[in-house]
Amino acid sequence: MATFNAPALSTMLPAGATGKLNAVTRSITGDGAGGTVAAASVLRMMELPAHIRVHDVVVWPSAATSSLTCKAGYTDQETGGTVTDDDAFIAASTSIATAAARVRMNTAGSPVELRKRTFLDITTAGATMAADTVLNCTVLYEYLGTP
Repeated sequence: MATFNAPALSTMLPAGATGKLNAVTRSITGDGAGGTVAAASVLRMMELPAHIRVHDVVVWPSAATSSLTCKAGYTDQETGGTVTDDDAFIAASTSIATAAARVRMNTAGSPVELRKRTFLDITTAGATMAADTVLNCTVLYEYLGTP
């Protein structure tokens, strides 16, 4: 298993005004460096600010990859980067095998409140993702304000 960072990862999403919804999309092509992505790899898509409520996460590939599945969750930055909940947004084994596959947040506990800064991670499974496949991720979140 390897972890790959999306190109814009270093730019944390803006918190926005309290109570306002924000939607941000990030993409990664292959492993971000021209290579393929093996099954069970983590694609670190974006950095999420603290004190937010995530209402929706949407994931879709640019091209079909037979048997490709994913799950999406978050890694807490304040606990040394250990995965806190790797399928908080999209449950494990969700198929994204076709180019038309748009997978939305499909877990029972939504919306999800995040009190600490986190990374939004997508973990691949089932097949190798081709080097030229673009994986896109959009997150819709609300800033709750600092306590």
